[in-house]
This record gives sequence, C-alpha cells and structure tokens, in this order.
Amino acid sequence: MNDMAKCLREIDKVKEVAEGGAPYAARSRIARLTLNTTRLVCSALGAPAPDRPLALSKPVGASSELTRVIDVCNRLNSLSKSVAQPSEPLEQRWRTMWAALLADLDELAAALRDWNRGAAAVVLVGGGNRHGRAPTEVGSASPQR
Repeated sequence: MNDMAKCLREIDKVKEVAEGGAPYAARSRIARLTLNTTRLVCSALGAPAPDRPLALSKPVGASSELTRVIDVCNRLNSLSKSVAQPSEPLEQRWRTMWAALLADLDELAAALRDWNRGAAAVVLVGGGNRHGRAPTEVGSASPQR
C-alpha cells in the first residue's frame, strides 16, 4: 500500500472509532494520521521524516492543494490535543469539537486526493527529526502514488 492510500485508510479508521464513541482511541489514531500525513509530504519532497507529529508551515509559492493539506493536518493535530471524553457539563462543547474533527477528516481526505494530482513544496517546523537533523526547506515534488 502506498503512503497516500495509507493516509486515506487511516482517515477511515479514525472516523470509524470516533463515530463508535471511543474518543480516546480516536485521539491516538488522529496522532498517527497526522504523523503519516506529515511523513507523506516529507517523503514526496525528499525531506527527513519526523518521528512525531509536527506543525507544517506553508512556504511561499506552495500549491493550493498542498496548502489545504497542511492547514487541515495542522488543525487536526491541534484539535486532537484538546478533545477529550464527553462529560455532562461540557457535553455540547464536546459534540461541537467532534463534529469539527469529523468535518476536518473529510476535508483532509479530499485535500490529499487533490494534492495527489499536483506538485508542492513544504517546510517542516518545530524541531528535529529522528535522525537528529534540523528541518530544512525542500523543493517541489508530488506525493508518492
């Protein structure tokens, strides 16, 4: 299975778990999804892959498709850190957050498919990678098909 298919499959798994009422399991799957998406982008561009989900920044001149992938991936990464189990006093907030998360999953799937048709560039932000090297700006490339 290629990296793009792996990310799309992971989106389905997150939705399945989240809609089944297991938010803690969904949180760990979201982390895996954002890591896989970050790795997909880095791999396509020949950049070192991170060992944990990191924020991606949008470089000047990035395609609209890649910009969309980065935006949604960053939102999911951030939202997954604050979403928690439902509780009666916070039930409406919890439902709102999970609705936003599920909508972002659909948007990420569409963005990945659109990006798969185009080319892009990315800069990884927020620390080193598993090889101990600092993130670097990389050139333009298409995702692995």
